[in-house]
Amino acid sequence: MLHPDTNFTILAATFFPRGHAYIFLSWLKDPGTEGGRVNHFHSSKLHSTLDGYEYVTALELMGIAGREKKTMKVSLNDIIHYFKSIDSYQTIEVHLPQLIPLSYTE
Repeated sequence: MLHPDTNFTILAATFFPRGHAYIFLSWLKDPGTEGGRVNHFHSSKLHSTLDGYEYVTALELMGIAGREKKTMKVSLNDIIHYFKSIDSYQTIEVHLPQLIPLSYTE
């Protein structure tokens, strides 16, 4: 996760081009075009070396887990229950670099 070209998103990349991400990320406005949605995807990438990434990740997980009840007041148990009840495409997706030199491995 600390590789400079590694990032992650709250939802899988496949949720963005057709607009499915906006069902789960209701705080984002659908731009209405595939290009705009792809730009949203790239703008939503987080990196574990950014200050506050844990806070932003927690807020997004709270927002998604509380989406159906329209609340941000969710507990850790609510988030765990959410993760146990969803498809794998609705979980955090990590994007690794295309090429990792052997010198990075132990």
